[in-house]
Amino acid sequence: MATFNKVSYKNASPRGGGDNRLNSIPAKAKHVNDLIDSLQSGDNTYAGANKFTGVNTFTNDTRVTKFDLGAQVSLDPQSDGSIFSGATGEINQWGFRCGNTLAVHAIGTQTLLAPALAATGLNVAGDQTNNDGWAMRGRSVAALGTLNKDYFTVGTSPAFFFKVQFSIADVSGIDDLRCGFAKVEAHNADPDALDELAAMHVVSGDIKTTTIINNASTVTTDLTDPSSGDWADGATHTFKIMVSALGVVTYELDDTAPTGAVAFTFDDGEVVTPYWFHRHDSDVGGAITWTSFEFGLQ
Repeated sequence: MATFNKVSYKNASPRGGGDNRLNSIPAKAKHVNDLIDSLQSGDNTYAGANKFTGVNTFTNDTRVTKFDLGAQVSLDPQSDGSIFSGATGEINQWGFRCGNTLAVHAIGTQTLLAPALAATGLNVAGDQTNNDGWAMRGRSVAALGTLNKDYFTVGTSPAFFFKVQFSIADVSGIDDLRCGFAKVEAHNADPDALDELAAMHVVSGDIKTTTIINNASTVTTDLTDPSSGDWADGATHTFKIMVSALGVVTYELDDTAPTGAVAFTFDDGEVVTPYWFHRHDSDVGGAITWTSFEFGLQ
């Protein structure tokens, strides 16, 4: 264990004499002494802010990536360094004012390359053409990313989550909308062709859960509560997908555990990332506006 020396009159500034020298030490010295007392007593918390693990290692307990939806995004280059593109399948990047990023892939061909500003957040609907949309990930397969920030490893990472609040103008125009966690793998315009996925799902106003394990058939389950498991035109709801350290997935709809969700567990060691997908139907869904968007450690 490391040995710490507290500030005292013997090692303080030479001003003054004897014990009076301690009175000339700046107030911050008292905080140093309090910290040393805390460390040496075995109480590994100080001032309620951070935890100290080990002797000389300082770690912050919580890492949450929360996106600033109050300003337009930057259109960052593709993964190969070329200019941002709305062509299908290209790996692009949206940069948010807060410094966070998302890997974005056009579904179909996007003529609107960025979200539209809205009074309540960012409208990510895109050009609103039949079979067009966006797929987004915290980490693309082409990027290194940061563990426990952009992606998570089941069985290694602490429990993690993805939470998004958003509105849909016209739910009948949503052919497919999913948000949750997907394996870090190559982009696929067909979300049913992914290798592993656990997501909350909206199809024409019905709220569901959707899971895929090891490229098997997609399992979709209708939710019946709260809100009767339905999404009305113009309504705002909150989806939260939680994954335990062992890969067990649970869900919340508007901060309530929904009725009808089935059990699902990611494979141990699977590397997963936050995942968003939406695709318009022929009558299109209108504005899809994010009002909050965050993921990280629970």
